[in-house]
Amino acid sequence: MLIQSNIRQLPFADGTINHIYTDPPYLKSELNCYRWLASEAARVLRPGGFVMAMLGGSYKNHVFRYFDDAGLIFYWDYSFLMGGPKTSIVWKNHPTDNPDGNRPIVVRTKSILAYSKDAALSRTGTHDLVDVLDSGQNWKAFHVWGQSVGVARYYLNCFTSEGDLVCDPFIGGGSTAIACRLTNRRFVGCDLNWPALLASRDHMNDASVPMPSGSMFANVNVSNGRKTFMEMP
Repeated sequence: MLIQSNIRQLPFADGTINHIYTDPPYLKSELNCYRWLASEAARVLRPGGFVMAMLGGSYKNHVFRYFDDAGLIFYWDYSFLMGGPKTSIVWKNHPTDNPDGNRPIVVRTKSILAYSKDAALSRTGTHDLVDVLDSGQNWKAFHVWGQSVGVARYYLNCFTSEGDLVCDPFIGGGSTAIACRLTNRRFVGCDLNWPALLASRDHMNDASVPMPSGSMFANVNVSNGRKTFMEMP
């Protein structure tokens, strides 16, 4: 299911979502998206549920504070390798060390911050979670901010069970939806941007499913053919 909605107030009742896996915008001007995400996650997650949010490194300290202030419990800061052309340059200003201006940082990983709603009830499907993965995919094909289906699939397998309801409130190009389909999780995706919802629909209905790679997917059996997924009205 795909829904046009704002992260300030998700259209779900309290305690109805098992897991949130999402990729909000990283710009400083968009940091409120993480604050709203933390607040809404604390409201809509079931006890023991997790929110996993990708984030850039420039304002990670702000995001930690938002999630802490929302009453969520820190679990871990995972990451995946972007590698090759999927790297970026971040310019950080450190005036005490570099009076002449900014220092470039070559970024080769992306963080996935994991928080739970209730530490006493939180669980994962395995005790051996890999905290750095190789995405290994061309995951920008459907959306400029699209993310790896394989990485989403791995962490959904670790943090959720078949039949759980997973939400992505920044659905972008639909990668989380595809990962849910491949892992037999129920899914609801939200985005304020209507073209992003259309791109997600096309990804789910008309595209070849990206084949995950690596030893962690050794038991996966997915064809390269076209798949039919959920329709959006």
